[in-house]
Amino acid sequence: MEINDIEEIEFVDSGAFAYIHKGNKKDKQIAIKEFRSAVLEKMPENFIQLEAEATESLGKIRFCPQFYGYRNNYILMEFIEGVTLDFLTGRTWHLKASYEEKCRLAGEIIKAVESIHEKSWVHMDISKDNFVLENLEKRHYESLQKNTLHFTEKSKVRLIDFSFSREVPHGYSKLVEWCKKKGGMLGKRSYSSPERLKIKCKENPFQQDMFSLGVLLYKLFCVDKHPYIHNKSEEKKKQITNNPFLKPKDSLKHKPQEITDEIAKVIEKSLSRDPKQRYMSINNLLNDLIESVPQNL
Repeated sequence: MEINDIEEIEFVDSGAFAYIHKGNKKDKQIAIKEFRSAVLEKMPENFIQLEAEATESLGKIRFCPQFYGYRNNYILMEFIEGVTLDFLTGRTWHLKASYEEKCRLAGEIIKAVESIHEKSWVHMDISKDNFVLENLEKRHYESLQKNTLHFTEKSKVRLIDFSFSREVPHGYSKLVEWCKKKGGMLGKRSYSSPERLKIKCKENPFQQDMFSLGVLLYKLFCVDKHPYIHNKSEEKKKQITNNPFLKPKDSLKHKPQEITDEIAKVIEKSLSRDPKQRYMSINNLLNDLIESVPQNL
């Protein structure tokens, strides 16, 4: 990877669409998102420009990385020192994280999504991979002979990856037109709402983010289990579009006390198959979560 006036420090990670590098520009550490050529061939001609514009607009929000520009197949942005939510929430974390920690983390995740909804943007690819957590606390457990990270009051949530993020209504409408024309999919199938999987996206687009948040919250409070139990992608798509999900209490059938009735109801409402039965706004979701947290925490 060669870009004038930018020194590559190290390769960081790769995803379905791009490689992420850590770089140095005028003594400032930056993240470099390098798009895969094979992916760009399947995308709209201005795909990188649209993501760059989304990153620039949302980079003014404290929950999102600052935008530093784009060139050819690259987008340059703030480098965030941290780990993804997916990395944090492994088996050891679920064994040791308190209910208070899970509620705190859930609240900050919802606030991050709320911050872009307030600006009339939808993310369209909410998943555990697209949240980065800063200032985590490392703790050692002798019984497990392991260290694990924890989300504390000093920790921060950052929302990343705006490949499909669009301003509502105009940017979003064009994205839906492209999906219908090409038969394309937005975001990860296992986090997608029933209406998105059917490419029937005339519904309130914010409701699609709401459903994805419901899946994420389910995994957060239910030991990383998915509300639809089938592992094969195509079968999971059929389940999401046609079948009821496994309720949180039933998912934790051996330890149902590990989730309160109130939190379970918040998750269930977020996962309603009918978009009109979900929360009308993410602010309502956040308020219900806050009210559902046990008072003794």
